Amino acid sequence: MSTYSQFLATHQTQAQWRYQVKATLKNQKALDRYLAWLFDGHVQAVCHWAQSAEVVMLENDGNSLPQVLSVYWFKSKAEFEQYEKEGAPKLREEGIALAQELGGIEFSRSLGWAWSFTSDAQ
Repeated sequence: MSTYSQFLATHQTQAQWRYQVKATLKNQKALDRYLAWLFDGHVQAVCHWAQSAEVVMLENDGNSLPQVLSVYWFKSKAEFEQYEKEGAPKLREEGIALAQELGGIEFSRSLGWAWSFTSDAQ
């Protein structure tokens, strides 16, 4: 058994399935509209299946396009797969419609097991 397999076997009960979507937007107006869409129901809709979520507006040096990272935490891969089957198709259709309205949004997705750690410092 590889070191990775041993680690996963030992620590998988502490892990959560992490799904993230990075959106690159064309301008500030598109960013404002996208954030409104996320906060006005999209994130909450995904949280019907996900355990929690966070939205991160990535720092922009002024020379790059605005980017937003949406991170969703699922208790298990099976719960994520249930979301993929039941919720994702409709929600992705809404995202595609918004992208068309805004003249395009570049989406990239990634997923995998993730472990969270906290500091022991007080």
